[in-house]
Amino acid sequence: MIIGPHAVTSMLITIWLERCRLRSSYKNKLVWLSLIATLSLGSHFFLDSIPHYDYTLNLDNHMDTYKLAADALSAGIAFLLIFWHRIRTIVAPLRDSIREHESILPKESRLNLAQFVTIWLGIFFACLPDILNRLLYPTSNFFIKNLKKVHDFSHISEKADILIGCYIQVVIYLVIIFLARYLAKKNFIEQVGEIASKEYAQLFTVK
Repeated sequence: MIIGPHAVTSMLITIWLERCRLRSSYKNKLVWLSLIATLSLGSHFFLDSIPHYDYTLNLDNHMDTYKLAADALSAGIAFLLIFWHRIRTIVAPLRDSIREHESILPKESRLNLAQFVTIWLGIFFACLPDILNRLLYPTSNFFIKNLKKVHDFSHISEKADILIGCYIQVVIYLVIIFLARYLAKKNFIEQVGEIASKEYAQLFTVK
């Protein structure tokens, strides 16, 4: 598949794991990052097993270069759509009514550096098989050779023609963006709701 569906699937995985992590006291960052990398890598092979259409990629051909650039740009736009409610706390001032409570807003409601790195680490591993196939294959490296075999095996389904293949990928792309945005935004709303509940309880608690 193209870069976009792989990237947003990784974002969905990262958000889902983030929600699970917030509900537990588990804080082993190395295992956390390893889990995101592993699931993102695995998602690449799962998506490639779905019939789809892949554009050709020859960087000497200007049209193929434009396709790759547009594909990568779409992944960046999807990132903004999914995480905009967090990004806007960085690029735009909060309303006065919200700014008063900014000091008590949870870190998860903002896109900090650690979250940014985690999200793009997942995206990197979700696209890694295609990167290695394009840049480093053929090679005698044992890991890359076997990864190539697994990657080729994941494409055993018959290729769809261009119209059906593009339609399948667009539908998958949009559905995953919707789910990821919903989970990311719901997570933010839930946390702000918890803060509002605490503030309400403190305000009306009889001393």
